[in-house]
Amino acid sequence: MHSVSDKQVDFILNDIKARGVDLEDLQDNLLDHICCIVENEMPEGENFYEFYERILPQFFKHELKELQEEVNILLKFKNYYAMKKIIKYSGITASLLILLGAIFKTLHWPGASVMMVSGAFLFGFLFLPLMIILKFKDEERLIDKWVLSFGLLVALGIFVGVLFKLMHWPYAYMLLRVNLSLFVFVHVPLYFFTRIRRPDLRFNTIVNASLMMATGGMLYALLNLGHSQKTQNQSDHSSVVYSQQAKETCVASNFTIRVSKKP
Repeated sequence: MHSVSDKQVDFILNDIKARGVDLEDLQDNLLDHICCIVENEMPEGENFYEFYERILPQFFKHELKELQEEVNILLKFKNYYAMKKIIKYSGITASLLILLGAIFKTLHWPGASVMMVSGAFLFGFLFLPLMIILKFKDEERLIDKWVLSFGLLVALGIFVGVLFKLMHWPYAYMLLRVNLSLFVFVHVPLYFFTRIRRPDLRFNTIVNASLMMATGGMLYALLNLGHSQKTQNQSDHSSVVYSQQAKETCVASNFTIRVSKKP
């Protein structure tokens, strides 16, 4: 068994600090684990520094400070992993309920409304709020946090508007008009101009902004999708002509009946 000297302990501790680990408790735990590995697994006669460099990658994927980032997340969110599970399962459940509800509605089967409303409730009041909380903490800049949160809230409004329209509830048009306007004319420009100047995000910003603008524009165009005025006028005219023809037929029939009844 190799005995770790004080000089080697100081070297390990200084190296842990140099690699970005600032939390004292985490430093002590790492130091204890590494010293135990050195004492129990280091072969006799092997160079300590070479062995140390070989065993250190066991504690991380890319760099050692990943451990501190994970600890910080756990400190911020005591139930972080529970929240991630809730997000995963609520998102899957909500998507399935909404999809099945839409299929049932198109086929006029019973239970469509219950499934769609239940899925919308899970999506809007459980999945999206938790997503906002997690994404708000993940972003580093305050402006990015608020832009992302605003976008998710507007997306929730659009989703509620679509649900109201499918269920033929009132205020569906107003919800869609207001939230789509906020999404296309406020959120997308804010998202684009707050990120485009950052070289590491420039490409993703252009792609995401283009997709969001195209999707929002298509949904916005669907708001006024319907029969043209010319088609509507033709339909109204046809209805009037058909009504007049029906009245004339009825009058002619009554006249024929009266004539046939005269002696």
